[in-house]
Formats: sequence, C-alpha cells, structure tokens
Amino acid sequence: MMKYYLILLISILLSCSDKQKEKPFSSPETEHLRSVDKSVQSTKVEEKKHIEAEIDTAYSIITQKQADINQDGKPDQITVYGTEWNKEIKPTDCRLFRVVVIVSNNKNKLITLTNDSIIRPYYPENVAAGFSDLKIKDNYFTIEQSNGGGGIIETGFTTFKYDKTKKGIYLHRYTTLTSEMSSGDEKEYKTELTTKNFGVIPFESFNVKTINSK
Repeated sequence: MMKYYLILLISILLSCSDKQKEKPFSSPETEHLRSVDKSVQSTKVEEKKHIEAEIDTAYSIITQKQADINQDGKPDQITVYGTEWNKEIKPTDCRLFRVVVIVSNNKNKLITLTNDSIIRPYYPENVAAGFSDLKIKDNYFTIEQSNGGGGIIETGFTTFKYDKTKKGIYLHRYTTLTSEMSSGDEKEYKTELTTKNFGVIPFESFNVKTINSK
C-alpha cells in the first residue's frame, strides 16, 4: 500500500512540473506594460470616436485624411465637414463648412482644433466649386476653395503649419488667384500674404473674411 501512494505522489508531481513548463514565462512588469499599451490604444480610439460624435449632426464628412502633422511618429487627422442643402433651396440658403484637426501630444492625449471660418459659405448663385481640396505635406496642410460670381472667380489656398517650437498650428501663407472676365478679356491677379503681412494667427482664429484687411 505504501508503494502505491508513493507512485501516486510521484505522478502528481510530474504532472504539475509539465504544466509549469508549458506556460511561457511572463514577468509582472511585462504584463503591466502590455496592459498599459492596450489601454492607451483603446482610450485613443474611443476618444477619437467621442470627438467625432460631438460634431453637430447637421454636418457630414466631405473629406478626411490622416498624416503626421506634428511629426511625432503618430497619425493625426484632418476632417472637412459640410452641411447639406435644404430640400427646397432658397437664394438665402448656403452650405457651411467646418475643419477639425485632431493631433496627438507627447502625453498620449488627443488635442482637437476646430475652425468654422476657413471655408467660405457656399450660396446657390456661386458659379465655382466652393471647397475643392485638402492637401497635406509634412507639417503643412492647405485648404483649397474656389468661389465666383459677377464675372469674377477667386481661388484661395490657405496653408497652415505645425510649429514645433510653439507646439501649435498657425497660418503660414494665404494665396488667392483672381480671374476677371471683362468684355471678353480675361485678367488674372495673384495675391500672396505671409507672416510678414498678417503676423501670428493660430489655426482656430483664422477668418477668411477678414484676412485681406490685415
């Protein structure tokens, strides 16, 4: 009988030893880092969804692009939103636009910047395209739009830059190309404003209606 219990005890010990070998080693520190990484990623995704959900339901996405605007190795996002026409369009109706930039900072937080005054309202009598494109290169991005009426078409290029020193987005350049049709002749004018003309304008403070008065 004693021999039987001894064999049984050895079998149990060998079984426990095999289970320990099958389980890969993972230190408490490693498990903690994995947990933190998953938590950060999940939080950022949920935070971005929450930000997008807060946009007025009257607006819908026209274009959305991702790029590393602040050059920190993490993707940022620029979205152009626009309202829709009413079912019966009146001359006083217009489409409104909103530009939202979501950038990450060094604390794994998302910073949201919003501007409703970069793109001009689009009225029914506008003979041009209105908002036309969003272009991004490195830490620069440009909002393109074209508006026209009364024989004049103005195409605007509003370029913003992420400033690494100031850790923010500022107006870099504002360029307009104006085409004027008069008596069958077409004349073109180009105007280009830089920081020498308008100084320091944060992204949120830019207004396309007042930039030429600065």
